[in-house]
Amino acid sequence: MGVMTKASLAREWAIWNQLIVHKKQRMRQEPIDDRVPQVSEKNWASQAPARPKSRTSFTVLKKTMWAVQVSTLILLLYLWGPPILQTVHNEVDEDVSEVIEVGFPKPDFGDPVFEQNILNYTFGNSWGHPIEANYTKPEVPFNRVVVSLDTWVDGVQYDRLAHLYVSGIEVWRTSTIEPHGKLSHAHAEKDVSTYAKLFEEDATILFQLDNLLTPRLTGSFNISLDVKYYNAVDEMRPPADNVYPLVKRKIDNRPPLLTLPDNTFDAVIPQLSYNTTKVVLDLFVSGNADEEFWYSNVLEEYKNVFHKSYPGHGPCRVVNVFVDGIRVLTADPFVVVYTGGISPALWYPIVSTGAFDVRALRLDITPLLPIFWDQSTQVAIDVSNCVDDDLKFGEVPNGIGSNWIASGSVATWEDPTILTSSGKILSFENKTSVSAFAFTPPAAGLYSQIVDAKYTNKVNSSVTYTYENGTTKELILEVSSKTKQSNVQLLSGFGEDESLVFIPETDITSSVRDAATNATIWSLEKKVTQPLIYKLKAKPTFGQDVDFSVNITKAFGEKIALNGINVIRGVSRENGTSNFTLSPKGNHGEAVIEHRVNFTMSDPLPEFKYSRHVLADHDEIVYDTIDAEVLIWEDLMVQFEKEGLELAQYAAQEISKDHATEQQYSAPQMRLLNRYLADF
Repeated sequence: MGVMTKASLAREWAIWNQLIVHKKQRMRQEPIDDRVPQVSEKNWASQAPARPKSRTSFTVLKKTMWAVQVSTLILLLYLWGPPILQTVHNEVDEDVSEVIEVGFPKPDFGDPVFEQNILNYTFGNSWGHPIEANYTKPEVPFNRVVVSLDTWVDGVQYDRLAHLYVSGIEVWRTSTIEPHGKLSHAHAEKDVSTYAKLFEEDATILFQLDNLLTPRLTGSFNISLDVKYYNAVDEMRPPADNVYPLVKRKIDNRPPLLTLPDNTFDAVIPQLSYNTTKVVLDLFVSGNADEEFWYSNVLEEYKNVFHKSYPGHGPCRVVNVFVDGIRVLTADPFVVVYTGGISPALWYPIVSTGAFDVRALRLDITPLLPIFWDQSTQVAIDVSNCVDDDLKFGEVPNGIGSNWIASGSVATWEDPTILTSSGKILSFENKTSVSAFAFTPPAAGLYSQIVDAKYTNKVNSSVTYTYENGTTKELILEVSSKTKQSNVQLLSGFGEDESLVFIPETDITSSVRDAATNATIWSLEKKVTQPLIYKLKAKPTFGQDVDFSVNITKAFGEKIALNGINVIRGVSRENGTSNFTLSPKGNHGEAVIEHRVNFTMSDPLPEFKYSRHVLADHDEIVYDTIDAEVLIWEDLMVQFEKEGLELAQYAAQEISKDHATEQQYSAPQMRLLNRYLADF
């Protein structure tokens, strides 16, 4: 059994019986007030958690990592400010260990006009038992809503997913911390202003946190959920006028979730009003169990390499959106490492970026308005292994593993001055190119695979709006997307050691043009990349213990361009190294990890620059400071691409060492490998 497979047993054994001595937090300067974690997700819909046989991925720190909470970026784009961003600092008792997330700064909405606590609850044996509460709307006007979650947990417990639903619609997906045997606290906030309409009426709140208690898993989660309301003066990013669920509750005591591929994610968008001017899909889609570390899975035909059992279906996943059977958008899922993932020692007391906010994919489908105005419309969401989207003649699809947890909603915006509308779809375009290559030289104890996927989609339409004052406006609406993934993986030592370079990138552009002149009136481009490098090396051990070292570089970057001008640029990276032991007597380890964040806004938005540098060593934050160093997006990407090239070149060299293998792969596979190398 390889280290990666053995690692998955970590969550079946007691976690963290051995603890590193907690030291008092030291800072080089006053603490930065921006250390509020955001909550992510980690439980699947209805079945009890047979903890995944998937690998608790362990990674080698390479050079740089940017990790990010990107929802803030999109918010700021529409918000146009303000130049000063709000930061939050929660005071916690000294006997409680504070766990934080280092992310982008949060927007400042000013002082809240109202705030209330909507839930206090303890989740012990809560698997399959979400808590329901009555929500009472505030009697004040508001247009911004921020939900905060405080969590306390002690003892030993896995990370768990949590979901917040308002009126049957998921608005926040989050995950919990692992307490490492000590009373720990985390604070997270989520701007849910898009869904402010749901908070304007009395409603039912559902909070799902599936947890189990056993003689070894002793941690109950005590949570407090609060809501703050703001009445911002700007009108640049109004809340949606309507929000419709894509997944509805079929059983009263079950949340509105689907598990893929066991279920199909088919939904109906209702017929929309003729004064609708914008339509957005919010899709919560995250992998768990054998799909938690999907980017490290092996190709299906090699899942028993080295006579072991590895998660299969390949290392590529994309979310495809189909409307009336036509693919209109493709996006990379968010890469989330939960607090029990890879090496748990890496994520205490600083979680990986995104662990507190497992974001929804926000996808603009406004060009489809001519369809939505006429009738209710069938929409289908599919999680694909990429290879199945570009099968050659005679090849058989092999799908994905369980469990992908999915829910979603449709948000629409309306213009009350529009009297009537009409339009038609002009064109649909989509292309797919996927290549996959793997080899395992006889008796070499080596397995290498390269998967490269590229997707393009475009839809445009012409629309005519007639206003109450008798004027008309003829427009061309268009959304185009480019999505790609590059994945290079090497297993050596008959599967005991692993190296991975993974680079996913999604680029989506929305635009509005004048139908008469074809001049661009407005355009918005959002580019997201979330590369990951890790190296895992097993150490000689005796008995049942498994010792390994991990180096990891995880990054997140987002660029937003408004009318062709870069206005927001955010980069975050995490570099960490860890030694960890999996043991039936108690898992334990140590880690050092560095987090850096750079965030800038530029004209025509208010000028703003933000940077932060945090270092944690052996469960202690050594320093947390403003950092003058600037992370350059392009430089970081060059480093990741260089790592991928070196791994691919190593694979080519190994092939050339074995004459029989070289002959076997001399035709299409070698051409694929050479093409991949040429891309760099």
